[in-house]
Amino acid sequence: MNPFGDEDEVEEDDVFESDLSRYLAEVDRAIEADHQPSIHLSTGNGDEDEDFNDIGDYIELFENHPVTTHAKLLISQNISLPNPDNLDDEDLHMKLWQIIFGLENQRTYLYHTDHLSDREFYELLWKELLNEQAYDLRKYPEAACHIDALPLEGDEHQETWLIYYADDEERK
Repeated sequence: MNPFGDEDEVEEDDVFESDLSRYLAEVDRAIEADHQPSIHLSTGNGDEDEDFNDIGDYIELFENHPVTTHAKLLISQNISLPNPDNLDDEDLHMKLWQIIFGLENQRTYLYHTDHLSDREFYELLWKELLNEQAYDLRKYPEAACHIDALPLEGDEHQETWLIYYADDEERK
């Protein structure tokens, strides 16, 4: 099975509109508001919120490009986003990697995902993270979007951090 979809040519606008409509309708029914992911834009040198090489590029990106979502950008790459309830574990694993590579293609990188099973991670992406505002960063090689899947606050954040991500020194 090819995890990256059919090789056949399809009418992009038809696929985009039907997949997007189906996806948004299902997400509206499934969203749970108990997780607030952290999303940051940064330059390629690792310093968040630092100017691009030319400040005009930064301004042009945010003022002259429409805001979209990560889901819409993935669907525009012909990556379908099926409801996680409709995927068995093997198909879900393959779809998850297709999405990760698709996000990388649009210069979006995911962090702190080790504490989630494949199914938990896909559900978090499908219900929440892919619905966050996004810009198409593909033509801005110095820009990237960083999505942190670790819960932002509370005991759950601290406990998850200590178990999965902290080093021995931080655990003391």
